[in-house]
Amino acid sequence: MTKEHLPFKALYKGVDKNQNRAAIIKICLDCNRSKSLWDQEFLAVYGHLLDISRAEKAQDSLKKINEVNNTTTFAIIASRTATITGDSIAKVSGIPTDLISQWFSLCGRGIYYYFKRKPFEGVGISIMPKVIDHNISAKNYKNTQERQGFTENIYEISKSCNISLSQQEGQPPLVKTTMVNQQTNRMFSIVGSFIEEESQLIKTKQNNPVNLDFEKPLRFAEPRKIHKVSFKENGGYSYEESTKSK
Repeated sequence: MTKEHLPFKALYKGVDKNQNRAAIIKICLDCNRSKSLWDQEFLAVYGHLLDISRAEKAQDSLKKINEVNNTTTFAIIASRTATITGDSIAKVSGIPTDLISQWFSLCGRGIYYYFKRKPFEGVGISIMPKVIDHNISAKNYKNTQERQGFTENIYEISKSCNISLSQQEGQPPLVKTTMVNQQTNRMFSIVGSFIEEESQLIKTKQNNPVNLDFEKPLRFAEPRKIHKVSFKENGGYSYEESTKSK
């Protein structure tokens, strides 16, 4: 068993001085290695939201794929395509192959376990496939879901990052990781509904995970275009070198 940080520490470590409260669980070595691939993908594509200089390094160290021989490499290719096109072209293990869905299906399960202390073995996961830009200063954030039957557990990893699990009675748990750019005080979130039982499926359609009270309307954070993907005439894919666009 190995230690797994939720989310991975490269996302927030070094952004501010308050980084001594890592959320850690234990997972097997193989799972940790497979998740590390998605951690690097996420850091390369969305690390700029926190002004993380190592995002450039992560971009240069992304896995180079010369052939598709397993579902993981296929999912990575598809997620890189989705970064450019905005469309997820397939599903792997029932999860759309866009980067956010693939990464958070793993990270979110870890956050679920961190708070519930049991593995997620429910019906399915519904993930917002984009990073939510709250379009507001973090200090002005208001959550209006503080009502009867609503519970929320928040763990602050640092001033730049926290994880949470909240739930309205009768609805699926909402897992979230939130990031704050300390220079601009801008807040970004990734959220997913973890549907534990069939009765929650109907509630999922009624439960808008971003139905919060803000001074400005929500928008979505733009990813960095990390790869240009083209299809070879004789089959397969080719990649150009990663760009430095922000």
